[in-house]
Amino acid sequence: MKRIHEKWNSARGASILTALLLLLVCMMVAASVLMAAASNAGKLRSNREEHQKYLTLSSALRLVCGEIEASSYVGRYSYDLEDVQRTVETTDGEGNITTGLVHDYYIHTYAQADGIYICGLNDSPGASSDILPLLDRLDFLFGEKLAAGAGVARNPDDQHIFTERPVSFNFPIRFTLTVKADGFEDVTVTFQLRKDGVISLTAALPEDETGHIFAMEAELIPVKPLDEVFLLRNTEPYQTEQVKWRLNWIAKKEAEEP
Repeated sequence: MKRIHEKWNSARGASILTALLLLLVCMMVAASVLMAAASNAGKLRSNREEHQKYLTLSSALRLVCGEIEASSYVGRYSYDLEDVQRTVETTDGEGNITTGLVHDYYIHTYAQADGIYICGLNDSPGASSDILPLLDRLDFLFGEKLAAGAGVARNPDDQHIFTERPVSFNFPIRFTLTVKADGFEDVTVTFQLRKDGVISLTAALPEDETGHIFAMEAELIPVKPLDEVFLLRNTEPYQTEQVKWRLNWIAKKEAEEP
């Protein structure tokens, strides 16, 4: 009887130990499930925040791109044609001398005037100055073509004078814009204009608590190459075709360290 009681007590101890081990395993599994759930919830919240940041960037970038696509530039100039004559003497059969003027050559004079740049951003409410001050910069690009006599069929017997506006800039041209939206973070848009008329934009948010910077980029190109637009003509109106831009591509950049 005593031996049976000892065996029962021994089995009872083993059962309790097994139950404790099973309980420990269950607790570890539960802790793992909770940690995975918390991690997934954090990732979901992070993904949602990241998606919202890129939506904000995309909206700001497309706003600026849309205004640039609606903008235009026209280069203007004056043209003058002077007929230079020389004096000649002719003698008739009776020996009479007659003095007269005959055409010698022409002087073609092209002088650059202020161009016209239209952009909705510059006319936005509350803008105290041009947000995109591109008129002088585009005039400079046109002036280079004018000084080279772009599009002029030159007669070697004539004289051609090309006078551009006295403006000069180093390219690429860069500006920084700030796009504000109610309820959203301010977006900084970096604008860059190259000599070929290509415009690059980078929209970025301030770095977050982890030091990451979220950004998106876009590129706009002239609808027609500047070399085909900035041509001189000898007929009115003395101005170039319109320079217009179109969106070439837009893409997001992965979050990166500043």
